[in-house]
Order: sequence, then C-alpha cells, then structure tokens
Amino acid sequence: MRTNNWHVMPAVIASGILSFSGVLIETAMNVTFPQLMTEFSVTTNAVQWIT
Repeated sequence: MRTNNWHVMPAVIASGILSFSGVLIETAMNVTFPQLMTEFSVTTNAVQWIT
C-alpha cells in the first residue's frame, strides 16, 4: 500500500533550495578571490578559508 506523505514535500523543497543557494554562494565567493586578495594583501591559501 502506498501512502502520500504531503508533510515531507516542504522539507524536500527546502533542501533543494538550500543546496542551490549553497552552490551559488560558493561560486560567488570564488569569483571574489582576486578582489579579496588585493584588498587584504594575502595569498590564495589565506583567502580560501572563506569557502
């Protein structure tokens, strides 16, 4: 017998949105590495702690 658990669907949708947001934020931070390195006069190794 198959049951529909509609209360699970919001959790699945939230997980998908959060996963997408995480990838988007990490990509955005990688793009800013050169600017951050210049601004703070640090190496790539020092600035990678952000992600």
